[in-house]
Amino acid sequence: MQAVDMSRNSLQTELQQFLLRTVGTELANAALTCASGTENAAQLKEKQREETIASLPLGLRDAISSLFTSLKGDNLEAFHSAVFDLSSPRALSLALRQPDSKSRTEIQQNYTAELKEQVLSQSEPAAALLSCVLYLLAKNGKPVTASGRFVAQLVPQLDGVVEQVESSLSLVVKVMIL
Repeated sequence: MQAVDMSRNSLQTELQQFLLRTVGTELANAALTCASGTENAAQLKEKQREETIASLPLGLRDAISSLFTSLKGDNLEAFHSAVFDLSSPRALSLALRQPDSKSRTEIQQNYTAELKEQVLSQSEPAAALLSCVLYLLAKNGKPVTASGRFVAQLVPQLDGVVEQVESSLSLVVKVMIL
């Protein structure tokens, strides 16, 4: 049982890192684009990005810099703190709020619908498998954002969620890995 807990903690940590590297980076680039008026901050090389950040007013520069620095670490709390700092009046003055339960449900339903569309439109087997796993998790109240490298680790998370599908997915994953 301890191995299962360690495996889940490891998966959780890896998924948090994945979120920081993907969604967190998208947010940071969008904030830099907004703050600097740069056309597309995601296209900037690191040196150009640093120069762009350095040209910002002090409070905004510190907030944007902290946000990008938080992406290099593994601490989700540091990222959340940096996003909060970015929302302050001395930075971008963003009005950030936790979504209420109705909004959260709507967001989850939209995400699940997007995943269903991906499942139906995928022609590549590996991408279809990833979409299926993410869809099944989201459909059962456990929405996850992940890349294909997490499929083998996510399949056991379907245990108890979709009993008959789990064994089929496990077999497909094992065949694809071998």
